[in-house]
Amino acid sequence: MTAVTLLRAVEHVLRKVDTRGDPKLRKAINDRWDQLLASKPHPPIFWEFIVEERNLILKEYEVRAGQGATVNLGTGTVINHYLINDGPFKGREQREVLREAIAWWESYLAGVERDAA
Repeated sequence: MTAVTLLRAVEHVLRKVDTRGDPKLRKAINDRWDQLLASKPHPPIFWEFIVEERNLILKEYEVRAGQGATVNLGTGTVINHYLINDGPFKGREQREVLREAIAWWESYLAGVERDAA
């Protein structure tokens, strides 16, 4: 839950804090945001995971993430798994989707930096 909330906070800080300084950076941030809004619902990692999951967690206290364990009765080995239980990322490993979201932000922010240069 915390990771999803922090992923969403990146955009808020970017647009509310980082736009206060350098005019070139402000323009790059605003232009990228306008492009992202125009592309909705793409990319799904932003709109359907970063935005939607955060809203479900903080506004409705609905958590799609689950936790479970598989026990091999023959060896006693326990394998923990953390799957998303519902929505567009249903059945995917939570940590995998979080890594994808972080990579998306890294690419997005690199684009902002290139545009501001």
